[in-house]
Amino acid sequence: MTTALAIITFIGAWNSFLWPFLAATGEATMTVPVGITRVKDAYGIVYGKQMASAVAAGLPVAIVYLIFQRRVTQAIMLSAGVKG
Repeated sequence: MTTALAIITFIGAWNSFLWPFLAATGEATMTVPVGITRVKDAYGIVYGKQMASAVAAGLPVAIVYLIFQRRVTQAIMLSAGVKG
């Protein structure tokens, strides 16, 4: 249960956008979604760079989910009240 909570918290923190977008003053404090926005602003709409940054942003979350898939599914089912 604690592992699933940690994974869900990690995914939420990884995807945070609004507050880091407003508060980030340098590249060291940016989150990945804010960095993707900066790539678009710097280079315009270049689909190759946009897709490469989107894959780089989604890959760690997908890997963490695939490793802990059973625990995440159990936690979601437990929180929804479904027994299985």
